[in-house]
Amino acid sequence: MICLSFVQGRLSKKIGSKLQYFPINNWQNEISIAQKIGFKYIEWIVSDYSNPIFNQIFQKQILQLLRKNNIKISSISLDLLMREPLFKIQHDDLDWILFNLKIILRRFKIKRVNIPLEENSKVSNYYDFKVVKNRLQKIIKIIGSSSKISIESDLSLENLNHLLSVGELKKLGILLDIGNIKADGFSIENYINRFSKRIYGIHVKKRGIFFKKSEKINKPYHELKYVIGKISKLTNLNDITLQSFRSNSFYIDELRLVNKIVKKEIKKINLKI
Repeated sequence: MICLSFVQGRLSKKIGSKLQYFPINNWQNEISIAQKIGFKYIEWIVSDYSNPIFNQIFQKQILQLLRKNNIKISSISLDLLMREPLFKIQHDDLDWILFNLKIILRRFKIKRVNIPLEENSKVSNYYDFKVVKNRLQKIIKIIGSSSKISIESDLSLENLNHLLSVGELKKLGILLDIGNIKADGFSIENYINRFSKRIYGIHVKKRGIFFKKSEKINKPYHELKYVIGKISKLTNLNDITLQSFRSNSFYIDELRLVNKIVKKEIKKINLKI
């Protein structure tokens, strides 16, 4: 079954100037709000090493809160690798993350882990590619048996294909951000046609061409309708996750509306979520 989820922090005020960051002062409350809106899944955001999910005492509290609100973690995003890219992070730091992540994935039964390879963490030369390739192999070896490992990247389609074609990375998949694709000048149709079996997650967002910022979603739009219409081709899809526009004041109502819009599109194809 495909999970309909939302990105943690979308039901909270921003942390300072950060567009996406773990909502340290509201994460407990956010889970109960999500339940009232009708969500059953959340994408957990790990922005730094102090995230409570790394702490066993907090893990108990998180589990209790999730169970109380009938919510599960559909995926976990290693956003801290945006600031410490996979090709730069120290070996000991990566080992620490993977050791703890293996425990977290088993305890929370999380089915997808996402690794950013975009913006500050993008692969822009051959040396970085070799380092990233070796470290992705390591990640898949340690935690890839129980969870899908996806990457979100702004690589060209050809370079993305080169990476996914590496024999040791046959289990590696893609997080498809349907807003970023358009903003970066790519075609959603090309992604679906070329990588349908390697798409493990979808981020729902609306952006315009030439790197426009995220826009409000008030009605269905081309990329959303297209990708949901092609869901049957995405045979390894774990989740559809809402990462839509968030204002400073009306973020709860905005996410509630997007949830309704996406559910209505999903209902058209009789997809169980």
